Amino acid sequence: MRIAAEKRTKDMTTDLAVLSMNLAGAAVGGAATKTLLAAISAGVTGTNSALDKNFFYDMALPSLIAQMNADRTEAYQKILSGMQRETTGSNAYLWTQAVRDLVDYYNAGTLQHAAFSISKDAGAKQTATENQIEGILMVSQVATNDDIKDRKALTQSLNNISDANLDKVKSILVPLSKALSNLPKCAILVSKGSSTMQDIKLALQDCIQDVSSESNRSFKDDNAEITKRFKEAGILQ
Repeated sequence: MRIAAEKRTKDMTTDLAVLSMNLAGAAVGGAATKTLLAAISAGVTGTNSALDKNFFYDMALPSLIAQMNADRTEAYQKILSGMQRETTGSNAYLWTQAVRDLVDYYNAGTLQHAAFSISKDAGAKQTATENQIEGILMVSQVATNDDIKDRKALTQSLNNISDANLDKVKSILVPLSKALSNLPKCAILVSKGSSTMQDIKLALQDCIQDVSSESNRSFKDDNAEITKRFKEAGILQ
């Protein structure tokens, strides 16, 4: 916090100095004086830039050193593990591998490697966190006892599909797929119009068992839509 405050003070002082030089240069009449003030202004700006680089370097250096130590410890662990193995045989710690591990140990102690490790770890953590967030947002709904009973009744009603009402059942496939587009296994019902009776039953069963990932949908909403269409087809009372 103290370093950040000092940087803000330095920036403000630099900005005021540059502004003063520029205003003075605009106010005075002599060309030599203007040139001198412009040179001073450029010098102040350049100095501020150099101080900024040193500031960010000082802020980042402890993190880079910590990462270098962590990377070298990991590389050293590999070397120690290799030294516990035999020098011959299928599980031997070969000389070529030992050399590669020593090179890795050296590289792990460089600033470039540390910066790469920090970037890599940050990307991995971001991906993991995004997956966790997606898992929270896409969490499956919790069905109530009534929802379970309704789905059981809907599934049992599939036994009422026969050659006599098959055309009516086919007629509800398109509107059902549109109304339940939030359910992937219901959305594909639009392509089942020319399928056999058994295939249609299986497709409808998958639709009944599907679960929406949308937060504005519920089992009750989906059950109500399926119930409505099944009644239209005459397979549910």
